[in-house]
Amino acid sequence: LAQYQIAVQATGAERNRQLDTARRTLDAVINQAPSPEAWNALGLIHVQRNRIREAVSSFNSALQLQPGYPPAQLNLAIVSQQFLNDRRAALRGYQEYLAARVRPPNAAAVDEIARQLDLELNPPPAKPAATNLASTLPVAPEILRPSAPTNLPSRLAPTNPPPVNPESSVA
Repeated sequence: LAQYQIAVQATGAERNRQLDTARRTLDAVINQAPSPEAWNALGLIHVQRNRIREAVSSFNSALQLQPGYPPAQLNLAIVSQQFLNDRRAALRGYQEYLAARVRPPNAAAVDEIARQLDLELNPPPAKPAATNLASTLPVAPEILRPSAPTNLPSRLAPTNPPPVNPESSVA
């Protein structure tokens, strides 16, 4: 684990060399005495190497050794969201992480991420649009659109506008 932390702080070729050394050390530790910490650290090395499937496998191995192991649970949720684009698995992982007996120190931030994912995956039902009551009632057309009275003097009766001649143009 210490070698992994050193590798993360290194840059360039030195970082790659340190990651390889840390991976070999963790492989040896896991072969002798598997632990969730070692599997989780190996998963982090796989993430650094962009070997996401191997990372998932390592995090799952940590969780098999110790169900609910918080670091592996959180790392698996993050990888599911950011690399696998599996938001449902990520949400389940975040929820399981938050359900731990001891409240993690970053619980508020993780809870916010989980709430956002939950809203994306399970949006609240849309409120029905307000309906126009007049459009839903059966009303006789003559009440809404009265016809022009026929007994009005000609100067008050509606007139048709002059026709528009589309062929004439204004110069």
